[in-house]
Amino acid sequence: MDVLCVGHAAWDISMLVPNYPAENSKAEIETMIECGGGPAANAAYLLSRWGAACALASDLGADSYAERILAEFAAVGTDTSLVRRNPQGATPVSVVLVNQANGSRTIINRKVRRSGSPLGISCPASWDSPPRVLLFDGHELEASLAALRVFPQAKSVLDAGSLREGTRVLAERVDYLVSSERFARQTAELPDLDSPER
Repeated sequence: MDVLCVGHAAWDISMLVPNYPAENSKAEIETMIECGGGPAANAAYLLSRWGAACALASDLGADSYAERILAEFAAVGTDTSLVRRNPQGATPVSVVLVNQANGSRTIINRKVRRSGSPLGISCPASWDSPPRVLLFDGHELEASLAALRVFPQAKSVLDAGSLREGTRVLAERVDYLVSSERFARQTAELPDLDSPER
């Protein structure tokens, strides 16, 4: 296995709006895009599409959104043996409003309800070798820490989009930290990156 991605998977519904709609109003769109999303899931999908042997560990529900996500992974050969499906849970869904006037995006998430236990991390018999790289997004902290213990030889990468418990803890434990401007500002407690050091 080349890469094990651990973290968030969702179904994204992106709507391109000419301007951000006012509250209590209606807006019409011409373009709507639906596809799988989530930092770890996007990485797993693209790496698989580019030819890497890649697996995903994530939480999904037992609904049609999960079926769509898993079908996309099957189409590119992503190993989903570590994806857990909660029969009582709902798959995360994100509605993304993209403002065509300035390129900003507003994301509304329906998060998955936890089943009470962390994702199980193992090396399935179907893998020809343990993963060489671990990629985390901070959404599955316990599973990410377990992956670091189970696969100590693997290089680890954190895709840190924003400061939360998972990204804060993992930032100190991974080999490589790839952060957004938002994460850098939140961590440094600066309003913007041009602010003088404190």
